[in-house]
Amino acid sequence: GRATSAVHNAMITYCETTRLGACFALLDQPAGLSASSMVTYVEETALLVGLSEFGHIHWPRGKVLNPNRTVYGSDKQLVVPVSGHIAGACARIDNARLGGVHDAIAGIVNGVLIGVVDVENDQALDVNQRNLVEPKNINTLTSLPGMRPFLNNSNCLKTTGNWGTIGERRGMIFIEQSIKRVMEFARQRNLGERLYAEVNTSVTEFMRQQTALDAFASRNPKLAFFVDTGRGLNTDAVRATKT
Repeated sequence: GRATSAVHNAMITYCETTRLGACFALLDQPAGLSASSMVTYVEETALLVGLSEFGHIHWPRGKVLNPNRTVYGSDKQLVVPVSGHIAGACARIDNARLGGVHDAIAGIVNGVLIGVVDVENDQALDVNQRNLVEPKNINTLTSLPGMRPFLNNSNCLKTTGNWGTIGERRGMIFIEQSIKRVMEFARQRNLGERLYAEVNTSVTEFMRQQTALDAFASRNPKLAFFVDTGRGLNTDAVRATKT
């Protein structure tokens, strides 16, 4: 809910630099923005357009049922930031099936935000208004008659790199972090052909599992990936800098 330029840029720096690409930022939008104001915010105020594959922003905020009128006032519904709901959707899809982490968090199946009953701004229901914000990689929260609100798209702030959607980027974070864990057994062991072969086998098996779960464009392992754990990547200079 802390939707400021300083916070948003700090979150991206944290994900990319502090955590070395090990996490993904869900950025909330400032409250009460129209479609055109949201575009101004991401383009001019916060400079978020094309900034990073490690973050996403959406528009508008959502409405939830008031859980306690004594605490939150008499309104039946409250306008709230929905990054927590989006995180919940990510967790739900991650656990819905093996390989779910690679799926897009968008659409009327995977993109439904449980607990959100309406959108803050009815402009989000107008395709012409959505067409103003979505080309700026702002994911819209919208709805259809008789349906709960859902994320209409799932672009990262930057879509011109290798992994431009939430599913792709989060999927690659999962693969990168998993491979680091897979290779942990090799740390501080004596180098030799046997160790290189063990590492290659471990990583290849993991990547084959991911291929079978539709992590890549092809289910053919020969087309989906290749593994290189040879000496060419582990030179004397590289070894001297590693602990």
